[in-house]
Amino acid sequence: MANRDLLADAIADAKAVKEVAIANAKAALEEAFTPHLKDMLAQKIDQVLQSSPPQSIPEQFTKEFLANATLNVYEEALSKFS
Repeated sequence: MANRDLLADAIADAKAVKEVAIANAKAALEEAFTPHLKDMLAQKIDQVLQSSPPQSIPEQFTKEFLANATLNVYEEALSKFS
């Protein structure tokens, strides 16, 4: 019975280590890529706003709104990996 208990403990420990590793990896990816993605998004939004006449862009699609909406989609996608 002692071997079974050790095995069960080892499996539980491995699962806990895996969960911590996944959480750490997710945090590292967010930290590494979020600033870069925000910059890329801001540049793309600037390009669209500069190339489109202001009257062709609905008022609700402001630069801040688009940035926040895209960031929310990005965060939701990351959350599916955890």
